[in-house]
Amino acid sequence: MKRTKAALISGVVSAMSLAGSITAFAAGNAVSADGVSLENGYLRLTVEQEKSSGEYLQYHLDTTGGRTAVTRDDEKNLTYSNYCSAYTTININGSPYIYGLGEDVDAPAYDEEGKCHVSSQRFGDVVIEQRLGFAEGYTPGCEDMLRISYKVKEAAPDDYIGARIMVDPQIERDDALRISVAGTAVDNEAVFNGQDIPADWKAQLVSGEEAAGYGKTSGADPAPDQLIFADWTSLYNNKWGYSPDITRALSDSAAAVLWQPAADMEGKEFVTYYGVRNTAEVKPKSDDKDSDKKTTTTNTAKVSSPKTGRTLPAVGWSLLGVSAASAACCLLLRRKEDENNG
Repeated sequence: MKRTKAALISGVVSAMSLAGSITAFAAGNAVSADGVSLENGYLRLTVEQEKSSGEYLQYHLDTTGGRTAVTRDDEKNLTYSNYCSAYTTININGSPYIYGLGEDVDAPAYDEEGKCHVSSQRFGDVVIEQRLGFAEGYTPGCEDMLRISYKVKEAAPDDYIGARIMVDPQIERDDALRISVAGTAVDNEAVFNGQDIPADWKAQLVSGEEAAGYGKTSGADPAPDQLIFADWTSLYNNKWGYSPDITRALSDSAAAVLWQPAADMEGKEFVTYYGVRNTAEVKPKSDDKDSDKKTTTTNTAKVSSPKTGRTLPAVGWSLLGVSAASAACCLLLRRKEDENNG
């Protein structure tokens, strides 16, 4: 009888704990948009909507609440804090185009109900739609990853279309990060092909502190053909066709998910994910070092803040052709910021 009662009490407590976690995640998924950024209880997405900028329709991602179990990853960069550092390449019949430098089909906008930013551009006779939205990653019910999507809206059957989605991870102000796959460090430039592409990858501070970014490649249809880890300058200066140097040590790490051009692509979607990785834990009330102290406080959505509170460059440069000059400018900007923040 005692065992039965104990089991009943245990079941009730477990159910209440689960309900608390579900409530916290549901609150964390609530989205707010202000025309400048989109955020929920985990992430903040900011997209460059100034057409005169060379970074038009590029984006950066930060945490708001990050992981619910800790507060030490709150309000941190997940990608480099200026839009210029990463872009997506659309390969059409062998010619690489940068998304953002095409012809607008619709005005870009944040869709609060759809929890995403939507835009579409035309490249010749091909129309591509970019959707950047919050989605579940590893924890059911927890929308703590950015779903990065490029859908082929219009194309001829004989158009060969591919894509390369570049991600430039940065945690806090550090982009010399430790990249790992399945717990194994990726110390040098590397490429994974076809069936060897890992389901996910991790970028974290060399110090091993709580804040970390996760990439997720599984679930994409069509599946990517390559996952590349390389020095940032190598990927940035090559819109397409970069072959990693496996003898070159990673310092300023960047990642690229690539689909080789294929025919009959109308309606197909190139998708990858990047964000944080939650567990079914709930954030403590205070930032105690003892992270085992868990409560059922909710991680509610916050009011969006313009430009994430950072001072971004007032004048961009054209990425047309991804010229060496623009790469040098961006690299100098990074070094200058590093010196200022050092």
